[in-house]
Amino acid sequence: MSSLSIQQSELWEISRRLVGFNTVSALSNVIAAEYLADHLERSGFS
Repeated sequence: MSSLSIQQSELWEISRRLVGFNTVSALSNVIAAEYLADHLERSGFS
């Protein structure tokens, strides 16, 4: 498996998880934001 394939696979997994969060306007999107912030922090972003 190439490096590009691994990256695409990871992006699909992140997308799948983000779409799975219930973020309709009547509810908070904090859970999705926290998930993404945690993922970015583990990847070296601050």
